[in-house]
Amino acid sequence: MTPKPQPPNDKHEALYQELVAVMRKYELSQVEILAVVANITGKCLAFQDQTKGTADDYMQIVIANLEEGNRQALDGLLNPIGRA
Repeated sequence: MTPKPQPPNDKHEALYQELVAVMRKYELSQVEILAVVANITGKCLAFQDQTKGTADDYMQIVIANLEEGNRQALDGLLNPIGRA
């Protein structure tokens, strides 16, 4: 069975918010945060079960989530209602 991208849900958002809080604690630049998150992504890719999907299958999940993250960020910039 080929792994598929997962739609965002409340648990994903809660984890994201906690990760953002931790990253702020270290006062890293945006470029440093990008580097750390990319490194973590690479490590997560290395541990995927190759009997359940190919490297390309897993990269499609990464790409889909990069696109979703960009969409969410743009939505937040274009529709800042309820955001401080």
